[in-house]
Amino acid sequence: FHYSNWGGAPKFYIVLLLIIIIWYMVFKFSEIYRPYRKQAFIQIAVNVVKSVSICLLLFALVLFLFKQHTVSRLFSGFLFV
Repeated sequence: FHYSNWGGAPKFYIVLLLIIIIWYMVFKFSEIYRPYRKQAFIQIAVNVVKSVSICLLLFALVLFLFKQHTVSRLFSGFLFV
């Protein structure tokens, strides 16, 4: 990721774009957007937690592979919540 000229802060819009792409792909493939009228709440909750966990792991993997240390673990934790 590139640093801007103002104080050396990273450009987080690239990270945001990465997050949006990962979340969309995972949620689409895990069918999180299908109707949930006839499913139990616990089944819906488990599906959401599983999908968000996969998103977080993929995000961490991409950051690790590209050796990006500008994104904090606290920010990643907020993504999970």
